[in-house]
Amino acid sequence: MRHLLNICLLLVLCTGICVAQPDHMEHRFERIHAIKVAYITDALKLKPDESARFWPIYNRYEDEKRDLRKNFFKKYAKDGSHLSHDDGQAMRYVEDDLDYQEQELNLRRRYKDQLLKVLSPDQLAGLYRAEREFKLMLLQQLGNRRGGMRGR
Repeated sequence: MRHLLNICLLLVLCTGICVAQPDHMEHRFERIHAIKVAYITDALKLKPDESARFWPIYNRYEDEKRDLRKNFFKKYAKDGSHLSHDDGQAMRYVEDDLDYQEQELNLRRRYKDQLLKVLSPDQLAGLYRAEREFKLMLLQQLGNRRGGMRGR
């Protein structure tokens, strides 16, 4: 029951974040991150000592994953060459995208071993589920926000 109440609270908070004015993106990302921390901590039922060991590792993982994503998108955001009808540029984008996904998978495998030093296999599986659920929850809130804006 406590778990369900926490999830409901997080949904309400996410709704508030997504509806907020786009004045300070950094602040919004920090709030989303704080909600994600609470969501994952609750989903994994982390005890304080587990949290103290888990979060530094997970934060490094998230930072490295964000850097990979940022570098990939930065490369193609500049000129939009992946949108070109040139087959050579399109193939280069496809190959770079596959390389990016492979790097992300390798990163996940590397951190799996580190995370298993502080989490049980069941908790690690729960982490992967919680990450997907949280992402879906944010996407749904964004969809609700956009849907609500259309009616205005």
